Amino acid sequence: MLPLHLKELEQRMAVLQLSIQGLRATYGADPAARADFDAVCHDAVKLRSHLQGVRIECEYAQGRN
Repeated sequence: MLPLHLKELEQRMAVLQLSIQGLRATYGADPAARADFDAVCHDAVKLRSHLQGVRIECEYAQGRN
């Protein structure tokens, strides 16, 4: 059950990443704003990666039981 929730969270993070990139294109006119958007996007990528890793570990653990 948990891997399904994690998969959904991964998908939501992907949508969030796209939204951040769209906002950056619209509002990132100055270097400081672009840097802020880039930092947030970087954190979203890391979070998505961590969620994916946890999901894979859960799926592996379920397969061993």
